[in-house]
Amino acid sequence: MDLSTLMKSVVGHSPYPKKVTVKVLCTDPATTYVNDKKERRELMNTVVADSTKAVKCVVYDSKKSHRFATGSTIILRNIIRKPEGIAVTSATVIFPAAKTLDLPPSIEKEGIAILHPPPADVKSVAEALASPTKTRVSVRGKIVQEEATRYVTVKNEDNVKVKNIYLEDTTKKCKIALWRDLADQPVRPGDYVELSDCITNTFRNEVSLSTTSKTAITKTECPEETVTWEIESVCIEESTATMLLKDDRVVTAPIKSLLEAFPECMEEDLEQYLVSMCNPTMVVKCKFKGSDLLSMKF
Repeated sequence: MDLSTLMKSVVGHSPYPKKVTVKVLCTDPATTYVNDKKERRELMNTVVADSTKAVKCVVYDSKKSHRFATGSTIILRNIIRKPEGIAVTSATVIFPAAKTLDLPPSIEKEGIAILHPPPADVKSVAEALASPTKTRVSVRGKIVQEEATRYVTVKNEDNVKVKNIYLEDTTKKCKIALWRDLADQPVRPGDYVELSDCITNTFRNEVSLSTTSKTAITKTECPEETVTWEIESVCIEESTATMLLKDDRVVTAPIKSLLEAFPECMEEDLEQYLVSMCNPTMVVKCKFKGSDLLSMKF
């Protein structure tokens, strides 16, 4: 029996009686989980492959973990067929194979990517929030707010730590849930960070991001970015100018930045002056560092 044929069989809870010869491509360190009886158990994620396919293999019997050394070839019997791959339980019998399997490089590359995929592409916050639910994304921005750490129950596991932060870039602001040990990361409002391999979630019509087991949080140097606004009108109140853009967005800028861009204009005449230039629109290039506006060029 090869893996390609096995994965076309019906998913079930009964051990699969036929043998499968596979090569272990990679493994992750063992982790703990809580089962339906609220018992803490151990599992290990691995990837195995033959010449037809690579699949994820979850080892639930810790006594068999030593059989899954990377590069070894083993024969499996009485495995469980799962939707995402196969599972090794106490009923599984594992035999060492006399001959090492030689696999096509494409199969090995595909298999390693199952457990260790390349980091998700960095997207703007607006692009990340517009992505389909459960999409892996990486984002950069400035932490503008944090909430207190909470303890919640997740999949039968009590007292799981989670902390919400709010990240902002030049496009939008979003909520990100930092789970487990990531809730203790030494990042605070004002820090500019990159979060890799988050996933998008939708709850009560609110789109947010959540960290995963692959997420890394890195403090970064705040880059400078240039964006273009096409302004239809301007409203000035106190020290802030609120601008209506052609695409219906509303953005703000300090009056100081506008006066620097138009030194010939007095502050009391600024609103009327700018509105007169919106005929029908006025294009401005803004240079940002994070969410801080550095300069405006009209």
